[in-house]
Amino acid sequence: MFISLQNQNIIIFLDKIKKLLELGHIPKALLEIDGLVDILNKEELRKNGLNIMYLVPEDPLNPTRIELKLNEIATFLNKRFV
Repeated sequence: MFISLQNQNIIIFLDKIKKLLELGHIPKALLEIDGLVDILNKEELRKNGLNIMYLVPEDPLNPTRIELKLNEIATFLNKRFV
């Protein structure tokens, strides 16, 4: 699922982090900051259209196991990190 952050959402995240810090929940606040940074990085990559390209099999009707595996890895990385 693609999460698009708008200014209002960022303010909500920052307010939550501020409250966690005020309550002394520093580890939880740090996790929230890491999550926010992760989402912002993904948003930036998607905005710039960066992703991992798929391998085009030499024989599209009969791809090799290696070609299939490489495309599986590209799919995983695109979903997870981009």
